[in-house]
Amino acid sequence: MRLLNAQTKQFEDFFDKTPPYAILSHTWGSNELTFKQMEQSGYTPSRKIDGCCEQALKDGLKYVWADTCCIDKSSSAELSEAINSMYVWYAASNICYAYLSDVPLGIDIGTNDSAFAKSRWFTRGWTLQELIAPSDVAFYDESWKLIGRKSSFAQDEHFTKLLSRVTRINFRVLKGRSSLDDCSVAQRMSWAACRTTTRVEDVAYSLLGLFRVNMPLLYGEGPRAFVRLQEEILKDSDDESIFAWDFDSSPLSERGRYAMSQLFASSPADFASCMDLKPYIPAGVRPSHYTLTNKGLHIEADIWTSPLDSSLVFARLNCAPHDREGSRMSLALPLRRSKDNDMLFFRLWGPPVLVSSNLFSDTLAHIYLHKSINPPQTLFRLGLRIELSFKQDCRQPGRYNLAQKIKEFYPVTWSGLMVSHYISDSQLNIDFEHQNILFSIETEENRENRPNYVVWLEHWYSTLHAPRLVPKKLKCRASILQRGKSLAEAIMQSRGAIETALDWQEALDLGFSELSFRVDDSNERNWCLDIEVVAK
Repeated sequence: MRLLNAQTKQFEDFFDKTPPYAILSHTWGSNELTFKQMEQSGYTPSRKIDGCCEQALKDGLKYVWADTCCIDKSSSAELSEAINSMYVWYAASNICYAYLSDVPLGIDIGTNDSAFAKSRWFTRGWTLQELIAPSDVAFYDESWKLIGRKSSFAQDEHFTKLLSRVTRINFRVLKGRSSLDDCSVAQRMSWAACRTTTRVEDVAYSLLGLFRVNMPLLYGEGPRAFVRLQEEILKDSDDESIFAWDFDSSPLSERGRYAMSQLFASSPADFASCMDLKPYIPAGVRPSHYTLTNKGLHIEADIWTSPLDSSLVFARLNCAPHDREGSRMSLALPLRRSKDNDMLFFRLWGPPVLVSSNLFSDTLAHIYLHKSINPPQTLFRLGLRIELSFKQDCRQPGRYNLAQKIKEFYPVTWSGLMVSHYISDSQLNIDFEHQNILFSIETEENRENRPNYVVWLEHWYSTLHAPRLVPKKLKCRASILQRGKSLAEAIMQSRGAIETALDWQEALDLGFSELSFRVDDSNERNWCLDIEVVAK
């Protein structure tokens, strides 16, 4: 390890026993002092490095390490070793100095819009491991005045709570009371969701230490680096939250329309809503075994085949939101069976979904999950717009975002239709020109006496005017769904017979209000269905 002597400003190399040292965490500027410059011209005064050295000497430390000048970046071997070792180096330091060059002296740091909370330091990918790895991190403003300290000491608890709020990282992790092993893969990824790096590959390389993996650096591989990181994680982990990216985003959201058929996430941003996911293996279920093969990921999975569509399968994931551990609901990944191989599946668009645990048998099946996207698709415009409105006390209807009220949606492969009005021919059997659409709507959680309800749309259409699916006939029904019971469970209990799954009505009395349907077919190519809930 190459260290900078804080007194002489000369480099010293250590191969066996490394002396105590301070380590610098910062964001790069335009005039950084580099190793090459020091080799050619010697040390040049630098506010950043001078401040680091002065503070180290005050703390009784003779040596410092900074990535700007202690790594010979012209050597690919040295750069690779440094990046793969960096988490360990930060963890082994006596103290880390986080220098926030964009935070002025004497500001109030307690507000969400303070210069501290908005510092560029909190947005960079590399500074994440530099915050977590060291046990002691002292934060300094542009003048090298102490802002606060992250440590295990009681007097630093208030500032550490502030850091937890700004970064969304668990307070216990920052205090050193919980280890990284106590956090799921998805949780750790979520911490990096809003961080960026200058080079796209560094999105992955900056996370190596958080997952205790090593891999060669291949600058130029682009986004493939993040996929390679996930493959490396799988070699040493049975944490299935790695497949739960996009969880808790609505199946009707903008992201749900495009995050299709790729097994692995494309960036940490895909895990932004996964900060509460924890590994959870139900009693009697053993951890899955998986191996990367030329056919895809070979995995032992507990699967349930939809009675509505034999090619639609749900694979249970051994993870759950922290408030769902031990509940009757399981997190499941929607999959589409390959037409050519019964053991090969593609991940479908949209997020993992919570379904009834009763759907699964606890019997594991050997399947292959394809890593890449599905074959190219032709997009069709649905020609049916569905809106939900409420009338309260004879006032004008209030429009509501269905995405905020939908609890379950079938077919899962149509999960973007209410937002985008597009579906894909690879997900829909166009030959039948008929489709059942079912979704459950959740009423207010704080009103236990109000039931949830299900809408069933039986839709016939024509493909004569492709790419538009022209509506021909629409039959609408609804039914009350008992709280605590899932739509999937009701369909399964009726063995796929929708007609007998629930007590369907063309107009539904919900007790507190009445639900009815109104179809506007004045435009023969684009019908509009208005679902009205009128208060009694």
